[in-house]
Amino acid sequence: IHIAQGEYIAFLDSDDMFAKSFIDDILQNINLYHADIFSFGFCPEYNGNYKCRGAKKISLYRKHGYLEKLIDNTFSCQICFRVYRRGLFNECLFPVNCYYEDIRTLWKLVVLSEQIVHIDYSYYIYNLSNQNSITKLVNVKSMKDMKDSVDIMINGIMEEFQKNDILAEK
Repeated sequence: IHIAQGEYIAFLDSDDMFAKSFIDDILQNINLYHADIFSFGFCPEYNGNYKCRGAKKISLYRKHGYLEKLIDNTFSCQICFRVYRRGLFNECLFPVNCYYEDIRTLWKLVVLSEQIVHIDYSYYIYNLSNQNSITKLVNVKSMKDMKDSVDIMINGIMEEFQKNDILAEK
């Protein structure tokens, strides 16, 4: 992350893909909105078969509205389903030696953001047929890290809401 030179960063797992229109559409939206985060959906890919969906409708969020969408699971917590202003990572880094580090990190990036744009389209093509995927790894450490990551996210978001006198009944 620290050697990246562009203004924005996207993450892509080695076994996944972005939709063909991803770069053009994201660049267009960056030029229109200059937001801190651009979020989007995903579609599952099984053995080469996938179908990207969505109307590419734009929704604008401030950080607290977006955090509510994370809590109610409207938006997934995977780090790959977004593009981030690189400067956000000056104040927030991924934890090391931990599974589900994206869950521990995403909410912090949102708190650091002023504006988030959500695009209703499945730009991320998520390979679900890879048997070596971390999502298929089940052991005590991975399950503990998942639970701890979710707890850290929920507690962090609730603390942010309390600090800003925002009532969230999620």
